[in-house]
Amino acid sequence: MTPRRRDWLRLGRRVRHVAEEVDEEIRFHLETRAAELERLGATPEEARARALEEFGDPRAAREELEAIDRPMARSRDRLQWLAELYADLRHAGRRLARDRSYALISVATLALGLAVNLTIASLVHSTLLRPLPYRDADRLFHLWETKA
Repeated sequence: MTPRRRDWLRLGRRVRHVAEEVDEEIRFHLETRAAELERLGATPEEARARALEEFGDPRAAREELEAIDRPMARSRDRLQWLAELYADLRHAGRRLARDRSYALISVATLALGLAVNLTIASLVHSTLLRPLPYRDADRLFHLWETKA
């Protein structure tokens, strides 16, 4: 699988990535405070309970930290996407400059594709979408005669 496809597949996991970072941060603070309380003479169970009591509600802290981290993660992801796009465009430019025949074929293919697309779109617009150039065009009908 190409790296580009992996990036698209990874988009759904970014939200979970923020949640994992927040859980890790909360766990770090609780473990640090429990270790500090153990050094002061508390048993490990007492230290964990007291650290959790001092910390407060982990769910509320998780929600608050996720609300802070999500916009930063989105911004970081956008910057990474723009940097990758810039690198891809530079690579494409170098490739096209190095091989003139490849560049000519690429430009001709794009031009042909755009021309065909534009032609089909204008035909559809003129025949199906634009109203007829007659007054009361919705009242027009067609009669035909058949021999039975």
